[in-house]
Amino acid sequence: MLADVINWALVMALPGPDILAIATCAIKYGRSAGFRAAAGVTLGVATWSLLSMIGIAAILKAVPVLREILPIIGALVLVGLGFLNLLKNIPLAKHSNDKSDGSRVYAHGIPNAFGYGLLTNVSNPKALVFFTAIFTPMMASYSGVVDKLLVFLILISVSFLVFGVMAVMFSLFSLNRFFHNNVFGVIPGVVFVFIGLYYLVDIL
Repeated sequence: MLADVINWALVMALPGPDILAIATCAIKYGRSAGFRAAAGVTLGVATWSLLSMIGIAAILKAVPVLREILPIIGALVLVGLGFLNLLKNIPLAKHSNDKSDGSRVYAHGIPNAFGYGLLTNVSNPKALVFFTAIFTPMMASYSGVVDKLLVFLILISVSFLVFGVMAVMFSLFSLNRFFHNNVFGVIPGVVFVFIGLYYLVDIL
């Protein structure tokens, strides 16, 4: 089990849309937003994991067209998130003022950072491949409902731990005003659009 947990943690830490979403929230809006995005991404991971455990592979085999349609929808969602980010139409937070130590004070919380992280994860076209090709065989090595549930809970906890560490690391950049200028602000949106279009071209 230890080897599976270590491999899982390494995979979760790989750069991709999930890490970009957490970084965007943490850098632009602080540690709290980063944690909320991390929680959203973790819920997405848990959702994919549960779908894999209850037999999403069998569903895809029974309805092959879903294997083609779902990744396309996911890629389009990533492109849409990128454009929304560029247009600043994702009101993750509103800050009222800055503290003397450089950190920000948020007047209305960060209500959408959680949903932003969740949507980013569940729309990732590569998630379908990962969980059906890697997660499902890994879980098959464990027998019994209790063992599978225990491993599932451990992996989800490890996921949130990895994403939480990422949120803390990226939130340190939020103290630097350089990362709050307009030029840097458009980079996440551009990257999301590029990733979504890359996946779309790869799928088609």
